[in-house]
Amino acid sequence: MERPRGPAFPDDYEIERDTTSFSIVDQFGNAVACTPTIGGFFGNGVVVGNTGLLLNNGMRLGSTSPYPDDVNYVRGGQRPLLNNSPVIVMKDGKLAIVYGTPGGETIGQTEFEMLVNLIDFHLPVQQAVESPRFAVDAKPNFYKPGADISITIEDRVPATSLDALEKMGHKMKPAGSFTAAVGGMQAIVIDAQGNMTAGADPRRTGYAVGW
Repeated sequence: MERPRGPAFPDDYEIERDTTSFSIVDQFGNAVACTPTIGGFFGNGVVVGNTGLLLNNGMRLGSTSPYPDDVNYVRGGQRPLLNNSPVIVMKDGKLAIVYGTPGGETIGQTEFEMLVNLIDFHLPVQQAVESPRFAVDAKPNFYKPGADISITIEDRVPATSLDALEKMGHKMKPAGSFTAAVGGMQAIVIDAQGNMTAGADPRRTGYAVGW
């Protein structure tokens, strides 16, 4: 079965450019993983004094439910579904992996896939970053019972795998070879000897730099 090669940025997939992520490890082994975001376009539109910093709108759709009878409807004391959650992994008490990614509701999915690539598949960090990705999406949203669930997946995944998933009942949406719809991972891996390697995602603007 011949499959169409999707565009780099699918027309029906909302891609926000309001989040960034960086991972840093210094010569002493101190690590920082940070994924700051303003949420949506210009955040909530409020600038903090004369700093130029915008407050985010983290309670937007995707973080909270629009349905009043939903457990995650906007109200005090709620915990948002959307969590930027950059990752720091320790092994035997030592720093092993530092990484993070932008991507809205795909962040947790992309980070899990990265962890599998590094720990289960033992891929080098750059190869782990570049490996084909997928992301589960729901229309109109994940809060709606009976929502239309689809899987945006990069077209580098073998056609046999896509066919097998379709036969299992999954709705597949092949995208470009490297689509920004599944994040922009930046990562650092530290081996048992303390040697560091880093990877940067070609899906979005990102660099791995050491000095």
